[in-house]
Amino acid sequence: MSAADRDGPQGASPAGDDGTAVSRMGSGAITCGLLVVLAVLAGVLFVVGAQIQGTILTTVGVIVTAFGGAAVLTPAARKTLLQVANNLLIALTVFGLIFLGYKAVAYKYRTITVTSEVRLPEQQIGPGDSIALHARIPSPRRHLTLTFGWKDANPEIGGCAVDAVLTIYGNFGYPRSPVQIHGIKDPVKIDLGSARRSAEVQVRLDSADSRCLGTLYVKHAKAHT
Repeated sequence: MSAADRDGPQGASPAGDDGTAVSRMGSGAITCGLLVVLAVLAGVLFVVGAQIQGTILTTVGVIVTAFGGAAVLTPAARKTLLQVANNLLIALTVFGLIFLGYKAVAYKYRTITVTSEVRLPEQQIGPGDSIALHARIPSPRRHLTLTFGWKDANPEIGGCAVDAVLTIYGNFGYPRSPVQIHGIKDPVKIDLGSARRSAEVQVRLDSADSRCLGTLYVKHAKAHT
């Protein structure tokens, strides 16, 4: 028997080579798949996390890096790194839930600017006159703070807004007692008694100057708890 016959067909691979090659191909495919998933996850986290503090983004970066690096480490190092990444992920999840809860509460009870939702007749009023003010509030609030403005009808005889008094009262139990402000341009806080989505009050003008005549309007309005 020749040496060639004893050695078998030329170019033949050892028995385990084919299995090893298939195993390496499978491992490579898994690694590529993992990296694709991590890339997508990193992109999503970047978009979502752009509104969160830098500390959270740093932690997310560590976790993504850890999972990505685990694909090329030895089994022992991979186990340790994944354990650390899992702990960070748990801590991040807990912190994220607390953060989202805080944001939800803050949003629910936030101060709302409702200047555009206030309706006040554009008519001239003088001492003793009253006009109705209506305000729509998108989300129930207990207080309404108004800042009025005044346009004199007879500016040539001098303004009367500084010495005028506004009295605000309602027909539905709020404010609980009439609210007065001295000087039309001072902000006034109205207690609506309970959380409401609308407010309707009467505003009366009083002034020692009988010639006081002008148009009252709302410069700024906000609803809050």
